[in-house]
Amino acid sequence: MINVRIKPSSELRNKTLSGLRLETETGMSILAIKRGSKWIYLPSGNERLQEGDLVITSGPTECIPAFCKMATGAEYRADKGGDKEEKTKRRVTEKIADCIADMKNISELAVGLAYSAVLFENRDIAEEVKDLEDSMDRMKDEVEVLVMKAARSVTRRTNFDELRGILHVAISSETISDAAYEIADVVLRDIKLHPVFLASIKESDEVILKMEVKNRDIFGKTLRDLKIETRTGMFILAIRRVDGKWVYNPAGDTVLKESDLLIMRGPREGEEKMREIVVGSSR
Repeated sequence: MINVRIKPSSELRNKTLSGLRLETETGMSILAIKRGSKWIYLPSGNERLQEGDLVITSGPTECIPAFCKMATGAEYRADKGGDKEEKTKRRVTEKIADCIADMKNISELAVGLAYSAVLFENRDIAEEVKDLEDSMDRMKDEVEVLVMKAARSVTRRTNFDELRGILHVAISSETISDAAYEIADVVLRDIKLHPVFLASIKESDEVILKMEVKNRDIFGKTLRDLKIETRTGMFILAIRRVDGKWVYNPAGDTVLKESDLLIMRGPREGEEKMREIVVGSSR
């Protein structure tokens, strides 16, 4: 996640979000825009970016330099500076940051898998959500211990407030995973879903898809080679191999094989491009 201000030389200035198609073209999604003192959360496709807007975005790390250059007109440079106190603080909280990042990623994965389990009535995926929820409970406990250890060397009130904020994030992430398990539990208990629930999922801006790998051009290639998230905005939640085994939250070095079944989530407009990559045609 990064924030960047739209500069006069920006390629994005005076253009609508729907026209820019940032998620499918860059892999980055805009979460919020700060315009003066006003915040615009989850902006619609008709929202037009203006000079001076502060844009809060999320997406793959490798997409950040290109997106920042589009927004500012200048080359991106990661901030590696900071005074001695700030550097010491980063070292002290590095392990906490890793745990929080893992919790964020796992909670997002759990929600995506939970909806996948419901849509495709898949018990294996629902069981994985249950396991993830158990892992999140343990990770929250670990974060609490780490924060208490870090608090021993803190003397300023502002630093205590930051540590309290970390606890709130950890608790919220664990709560999200609990909610994901409640969704998946519908499948585990063989409860028939209400049609309104299914209709609401299908009308969402974000879609959950499953596609079988048929395009010979991508057989043997890794997810990193294909840059799927960058090119389409779609995130691979799970892969089912031909032998029935599942690979959840696959890493970049995961190799795609013929007849793999991909479960993914992402923007609705990324479906056609994803089909071209995986199947080899738009239809």
